[in-house]
Amino acid sequence: MNRTTISRSLVKAITFRTIMVSIGSLIAYAFTHNISISVGIFLVHSVIATIVYFIHERIWDRVGWGIRHE
Repeated sequence: MNRTTISRSLVKAITFRTIMVSIGSLIAYAFTHNISISVGIFLVHSVIATIVYFIHERIWDRVGWGIRHE
């Protein structure tokens, strides 16, 4: 069965969260007009979401459903 490395999963999680922090902070800024509050909210959210995404990715790496071996 093909498995991805922990390093790959971690890099994917971090790059994804970086993109989402940028987008989320811009959206929060549009509502709050306060850059400190906007960035603070999304930094806390992103730390938690990155951990959850990483765990989710590792669990799915162990699921064989939907993987073809040719």
